Amino acid sequence: MDKDLVRSAVDSFVGSLNLAGKPGVSMALAQGGKVITKACGGMLHPEHGGAITDQTPFRIGSTSKQFTAAAALLLERDGLLDLDASIRDQIPELPKLLSKVRLRHMLSCTSGMHDELDMWLFANGLSFMPQREGFAQAFARDTFNFPAGSHFCYNNTGFALASLAMERATGLGFDDILREYLFGPAGLRATSLVARDDDLPAHCARTALPSPTGFTLARFPAEITGEGGLISTPSDLLRWNRWLQNIDQRQIYARMSSATPLKGGGSSAYGLGLIKASFRGVTRVHHPGGVIGGSAQLVSYPDADCTIAVASNNGAIAAPDLADRLAEQLGILPPAPLPAESGPTGQFYDDAMGRGFSLNPGELDLHVQRLPLYKQGDATVAADSAGMGRLAFECDGQEVWLHEHGQTRRLDPIAGDAAMELPASPFCYRNTRLSFEGRQLLVEGGSGSVRYDLRPMGQDTYAAVPTLPVPLLATVKAESEGLRVSTLRNWNMRCDGAC
Repeated sequence: MDKDLVRSAVDSFVGSLNLAGKPGVSMALAQGGKVITKACGGMLHPEHGGAITDQTPFRIGSTSKQFTAAAALLLERDGLLDLDASIRDQIPELPKLLSKVRLRHMLSCTSGMHDELDMWLFANGLSFMPQREGFAQAFARDTFNFPAGSHFCYNNTGFALASLAMERATGLGFDDILREYLFGPAGLRATSLVARDDDLPAHCARTALPSPTGFTLARFPAEITGEGGLISTPSDLLRWNRWLQNIDQRQIYARMSSATPLKGGGSSAYGLGLIKASFRGVTRVHHPGGVIGGSAQLVSYPDADCTIAVASNNGAIAAPDLADRLAEQLGILPPAPLPAESGPTGQFYDDAMGRGFSLNPGELDLHVQRLPLYKQGDATVAADSAGMGRLAFECDGQEVWLHEHGQTRRLDPIAGDAAMELPASPFCYRNTRLSFEGRQLLVEGGSGSVRYDLRPMGQDTYAAVPTLPVPLLATVKAESEGLRVSTLRNWNMRCDGAC
């Protein structure tokens, strides 16, 4: 790629976003390991203004996970940690039912553990969760999503507990581990761990959500460490990527970006804090990140020897989408294909995970987000999501099959068009109370509550869409013995009437 043309294209791309008077973005691009251009625009703070510069750090959310995984691998290299030992060796407070969970499972999102951050958001909304509360809930669990290593399910709690395990193995605080093993050696001067939004430095971009009058300040409602607690700049992320790819004769990077075999068959493209997969026929290695009102993406294209880093503090602008659009404009990615005109349609239920899917012609309707469905073979359509990976739906006669993370499951058609009468009595799941009020579900978790609009998918199944800006969707299924509720990260929560 011609460097001058790239610089001009990136500047023009950021200019086309019309960020004047709005929270904004910052991006940088490297080729051959060298930063060749940076661009930024928009406001630092939705209430106090200030301009974003190329030195402005942003919350990068789950893009932090690759740092956590790299730190664990370096500690293993130095003989301080064993990724294949039971996590209870370091954290004996965890229940015995998790004895077969290894640190490797936690770093590859195959532990089967419940996601306590997701559960908190589901039940308490935007009320603040101290990290000790998440740990306490994990220590008290008596169920899991699936046996360790058998499936993939994106999980924040595993990375939070991995941070704790590293602290206990070394006697150092997690921030000290990051500085000693990663930030210092990689020369990252603008990257740091900030567990609470209240502690963000004044020069950090503050996340924002659209409002009727413009934008309002957003606040992440939890204390976060290894699962998503870093702030950084796009330039520092490119510096990090170059360093990570070259340490230990590239062995660390190779391990992080290798697919994870699953005991239930198949493999997940999610390695150890990195995802390596084909997207529009082009290989990429990446990990997106999201917080309330902000997002990030760090993505490498090995064949083009190019890496793009994007950060946004504007809740209406998704950094992973910007990175894809920029790669397309630069000719790294081909244009997105047109949505499929045919394929399986209707309402379907994944009994193993408790998830509902609404398939429309050319569209997967997740009720909080719509994804285009593209043709993939004669009888298969597929959708790509930065957070979920690829979901492919195959029609085989009268049956519809879901292909996900190398595994295949038959989907059940959801019967009936009219929704059933909702029960008046409340249901409970552990310390969470669920009750129906008209066509809404009220979920109360003790420290807060969330109302969900219920969208019928059939006679007994609903998509529950939060009325608060919390990043989740639940599927609610009414059964004879109570309710079965699933989010993307907590499967088949059985709720009974014993409140």
